[in-house]
Amino acid sequence: MKYTEGNTVKQQAIDEELLVNGTKGKKKVGDSGMEEDDECPGPTMIDFISQMPDDILVKILSLLPLKNAVITGILSKRWRFVWPYLKRLDFDGSDALDEMDEKLCVVEEAKYINQVNNVIRSHVSPTLQFFRIRFNLDKTYSKDIDDWIRYAFDKKVELLELNLFERHHKPRDTKDNYDLPLPLLEGSMVHLSEWPSSSSMVVETLSLKKLLLMRVNVSEPSLIGWLKNSPRLETLYLYGSGLMTKVNVGGRDINLKHFMLMGWAELQSISLCDFDLEKFMYIGREIEISLTNLSKLKELDIGQVSVGLNNKVFSMISCVASTLEILSLDIDRQKEDIPINVPGFPVLPNVKTLNLTLPTELDDTIIEYIEIGKKCRSLETFTISLHWCAPITKKKTCSNIFGHCFKHVKISGYRGIRSDVQIALYMIGNAENITIDPSCHPYDLIELSESEAMKREEAGRSHAKLKLSSRVFHPQVKLVVL
Repeated sequence: MKYTEGNTVKQQAIDEELLVNGTKGKKKVGDSGMEEDDECPGPTMIDFISQMPDDILVKILSLLPLKNAVITGILSKRWRFVWPYLKRLDFDGSDALDEMDEKLCVVEEAKYINQVNNVIRSHVSPTLQFFRIRFNLDKTYSKDIDDWIRYAFDKKVELLELNLFERHHKPRDTKDNYDLPLPLLEGSMVHLSEWPSSSSMVVETLSLKKLLLMRVNVSEPSLIGWLKNSPRLETLYLYGSGLMTKVNVGGRDINLKHFMLMGWAELQSISLCDFDLEKFMYIGREIEISLTNLSKLKELDIGQVSVGLNNKVFSMISCVASTLEILSLDIDRQKEDIPINVPGFPVLPNVKTLNLTLPTELDDTIIEYIEIGKKCRSLETFTISLHWCAPITKKKTCSNIFGHCFKHVKISGYRGIRSDVQIALYMIGNAENITIDPSCHPYDLIELSESEAMKREEAGRSHAKLKLSSRVFHPQVKLVVL
């Protein structure tokens, strides 16, 4: 049917209504602009979704971005009061930040604050499973952030994320970060104090299971307070915090299972002891780390900029060697040659997965690091991630490594340079299944353009297929080039 200029808007409104309420009993607009009977009605459209129970509709809306879920409130009266019962509130404003002009920053921040507050005022669910704030916000907005924290805990939130990251083109000094309030136990409630904007905050943290804080300042008393006053807290992730030079966590009243620390510029030492920690990750500069009496620790991820193969790191691993099942090390190359039998490196009897991130260069050889894999007596999966580093003046020579059979080996970041080829050929002779992945390491992607990364990846793939496939002589060795 053709629309005249005068009835196009009206017909469009009727069509939108039909999408929600079906076609039965509706009129259509004729060419004259008058309503007329539908003489040839089509199949009746029934809105099965709107007839579903509220709890089902809430689950459906929880799969949508929060903004889209809220918009469904304008569909009909039936939908108007569904989204306020969502148990997941995800205020992710990262997409807006990616395209934000610096001059519009203040306007966008104010807009984000209003959006969060408007949703909270209409939200009526008695509980929250998940509450996320993800936007560039500093301590200027402490009062609003405090209110959001209070609201989340009033709703007995289980997972709380405050990701107050700074814009990439204008890094923020840690002194300008929002300061996490200090929790103090008062009877059965927790009083959040110390910071002026939080002087009257009283909340209950008994429901909290997971806490993620990015670009949020955390003091040592505040950290301990949150751990001891949140008996169900199992996962804690802290990134880019200020106010703390040391982390000392211990005691049987700590229930933390997963603890991750990244990007702490002022941090000098970490000491963890006497609780049932299962996974620990630290990514940052080289510091003192002490792990004592952690009998449940199964996964360890250490990514220090200057780790290297030194006894300090290995002695730390020795304290938890008998329980580890997954070990990940981001290793910095050393200017001196690395000894074959690394002094002090422990035997790891239960490690099944070993992940090594290694720097390479044109004249460098890193095959000595395979010795770490040999210490893992139960090793099943061995992943080696290669990335480019600046050249050093002293060339390393390949040492004689005694044979050892690995089950599954993956080499990522393969480019076909001398060091890459050496480690690949060694694995072809000492592994059952080898996967070569030429994709660039994230470290390299920081410096490379998309086209350069694709060229490097294709060059590595072509080299692996041409040079490595012909070196597989044993029929039981399987080589896959991605």
